[in-house]
Amino acid sequence: MDDIFAKIIKEVETNQVKFQTLEHFMKEPISDVKWVVDRLVPEGTTTMLSGFAGTFKTFLSMSIATSVASGKKAFNHFYTEKGPVCIVNEENPRRQVQSRFRSLSKVIDLPITLFLRQGLRLDKKESIDNLIEHVVKQNTRLLILDNLTQLHEMNENSSEMSRVMRALIPITDTGCSVLMIHHHRKPGGMGLGGNDLSHSLRGSTAIFGALASSLVVELKKEDNEKFLIFTQTKCWDDELYPPFKVKIQTSEDSIEFIYDGEYDKNRLKLEKAMERIPTLLEQSDGPQTRKEIVEAIGIGDNNTRDALKKLIELGEVCEGIGSKHGRDDYPRSKVYFAKNSWDSLSSNSMK
Repeated sequence: MDDIFAKIIKEVETNQVKFQTLEHFMKEPISDVKWVVDRLVPEGTTTMLSGFAGTFKTFLSMSIATSVASGKKAFNHFYTEKGPVCIVNEENPRRQVQSRFRSLSKVIDLPITLFLRQGLRLDKKESIDNLIEHVVKQNTRLLILDNLTQLHEMNENSSEMSRVMRALIPITDTGCSVLMIHHHRKPGGMGLGGNDLSHSLRGSTAIFGALASSLVVELKKEDNEKFLIFTQTKCWDDELYPPFKVKIQTSEDSIEFIYDGEYDKNRLKLEKAMERIPTLLEQSDGPQTRKEIVEAIGIGDNNTRDALKKLIELGEVCEGIGSKHGRDDYPRSKVYFAKNSWDSLSSNSMK
């Protein structure tokens, strides 16, 4: 195995590592960054789409494949560079892949080629050679690898993974972009922890280090609506794209993923709090404490506090002290009530 990798790496280095003067290098014509999927998948590099199980990763990669192959916008929003696509899927059965394509697109004459469960491995030179030959012959714009764990026999938590990732260099050197699917480790598993989503990526840090772009997808549910949140955690060629929401639209025999704007979790919760609080206060029998409002609307204290502050500034909500507004159970606490009840409450407090 080591001999195979040594040979692959030697070939890569033989083709790439050339010493040249700075003057010669600076005169070399190098084009600006190009994108196979605008701002998400740069040309001639490796991008990873990762997430926990059940986050539609394979479905999403197939949706991207149909968009690139047809030249249509990915998720009905991101421009694509039209061209042939190749999908290597070592995990899903043929029946499932066919069923998913049927639900994604009614058009089947797209320039997409499939390698399904044929034992392709990134740690085997023969597999790499076959991929390079196919990519060059078809002028492939996007190669999708689903998923990393099924495409090698190395210890995923070791530095050996740097060899697996480097084996992709001859492929991306052809100008083809690679979109690789990978899983996140289970919550509480071995890792760096913290809020950085990239730390949840399963395996060696060498995997993340080899990427030009990294996209993390999460499945969310709010108000009985399921949707996806994409977070770009790495991008060599531009600033990180803001987190964005993708709606999942389903019918009896189809599924569609549609961009639904940037996603700011706190902003959305603040907006929902500002929508719910006036209605709650109008329907309440009397003034409410902030704690009671938090419990009633199901949104955290910080966002509720900020929403109340903004609503007071807008004149939609009023505040007072409990003892002066009929809340003897909270005599010293601030209480809140709807604007249209201010007159009656003020009259009662003056008696």
